Parts: sequence; C-alpha cells; structure tokens
Amino acid sequence: AEAERVLEEQKRVAEAERFLEEQKRVAKAERVLEEQKRVAEAERVLEEQKRVAEAEGVLEEQKRVAEAERVLEEQERVAEAKRVLEEQKRVADLEEQKRVAKAERVLEEQKG
Repeated sequence: AEAERVLEEQKRVAEAERFLEEQKRVAKAERVLEEQKRVAEAERVLEEQKRVAEAEGVLEEQKRVAEAERVLEEQERVAEAKRVLEEQKRVADLEEQKRVAKAERVLEEQKG
C-alpha cells in the first residue's frame, strides 16, 4: 500500500511537472506572439511614416512648382510691360518726327 501511495505521488508529481512545462511553452508562445505584434505595429508605423514623408515631399515639390510658375508669370508681366513701353517710345518718336516734319514744311512755306 505504501508503494502504491508513493507511485501515485510520483504520478502526480510527474503530471504536475508536465503541466508546468506546458504552461512554460504556452507562456513562451504568448511572448513570441506579443513580440510579433509589436514588430508588425512598428512596421505599420514605419510604412505610415514613409507615406507621410512621401506626401511631404510631393507637397514641397508642388510648392516649388507653384513658386516657379509665379516667377514665370511675373517675368511675363515684366516682359509685357517692356513691350508696352517700347511701343510707347516708338509712338512718341513717330509723333516727334511728324512734328519736326510739319515744322520743316511750315518753315519752307514761310521762306517760299
């Protein structure tokens, strides 16, 4: 009877040890799973940061393009103003030539 009791105790101890080992394996698997979740979250955050950085890069490029367009428009306005000024000078020169020619005709008529 004592041998049976010792055998039963050994069986219970062995069962408890197997149960403890299983709990250790489960706990380790849970730690691995949690680590995988953290890695996946870190990867998701990194991808989001990449998308944000790309969007910021696109926005900066759009700003540069808009500034270049503004500069180009300003240059076009300046060029147009120069063309208008040149045209006004040509008109003024023609009017001056007409006045001179008329004055010369008047002088010739007065002489004649």
